[in-house]
Amino acid sequence: MSLQSWLQNSWLVQHTTSPEEITNLFAISDRDLAACQVTQLPADWRFAIAYNAGLQAATAAQAAAGYRATRDNHHYRVIQSPEFTTAPGRKVIDTFDGFRKKRSVTIRCCRSVSDKEADEMLKLATSLRTDVEKWIRTTRPEPLRPLNLTGQQPDASLRYLSSFRIIFAEQIAAQRFMRYSAHVRQHASKSERAPGGGVESAGPGAT
Repeated sequence: MSLQSWLQNSWLVQHTTSPEEITNLFAISDRDLAACQVTQLPADWRFAIAYNAGLQAATAAQAAAGYRATRDNHHYRVIQSPEFTTAPGRKVIDTFDGFRKKRSVTIRCCRSVSDKEADEMLKLATSLRTDVEKWIRTTRPEPLRPLNLTGQQPDASLRYLSSFRIIFAEQIAAQRFMRYSAHVRQHASKSERAPGGGVESAGPGAT
């Protein structure tokens, strides 16, 4: 199999990338790698943000190779495509795909994610982000030529992000939890005063 055979199977379409597209994909990945390290965020949020960071990095490699995944099984194709770009090995790809399935179950069934799983997803996404930039620089340098990227490890590239953005993200997370907690307390108080005293479940989107 190859990306060309995927194209013949209509799993991909041919795509001409640009420096702007690669820049944007890397910027989103770097932003999410920073955001998912905010300690106030719960594990499932950090997991989802790290997952998106990895997905954007894999998308950048796929775009640099000249392809874009179709809408059907889009995430699956993006996650499987590094086998033909950065070649991280089946273990890494299978682990990433396992996280894709975990994310899907978490969204559908409201199941929790552990801190360990969130940290593992972050580690995988960080490694993939590094490998993708190295691979593009080595094999497809054209989309990167006009860019002022450092080529450093993601931990160092996070210095692109000013500290106030991380502080702002922490404040937003804390404010959301405070509003949600106040809503739950208010809802519970009303339920206790109502006949029967039952407390209905309330979520962040409840009104």
